[in-house]
Amino acid sequence: MGKIIVGAESPIWIRTAVVGDVDKLCAYYGSLSRDSRYNRFMGAVCNFSKLAFDCLMQLPRAECFTLIAQCQDQGCDAIIGQASYRFDRARCSGEFAISVTD
Repeated sequence: MGKIIVGAESPIWIRTAVVGDVDKLCAYYGSLSRDSRYNRFMGAVCNFSKLAFDCLMQLPRAECFTLIAQCQDQGCDAIIGQASYRFDRARCSGEFAISVTD
């Protein structure tokens, strides 16, 4: 887990997402503005639980992983950013997505 200090504010932690992050990631997706969700998922979305579950159920490996950025908000860990990467060896193509809280 990496630690980034931003000014005098609380530190931001960047780490690999785990299955236990489903609820926090779902809440994070729900907190994004409609435009941000549209840009992140390339369309309208409404089932945040499924998105979070699908994102995290892929075992972390070289071809597919998700990172989250989190900080402490009123004593609780809050996700403030997410990045996902996938590579399809058969198609020799990949994709990545990044989102940061509004």
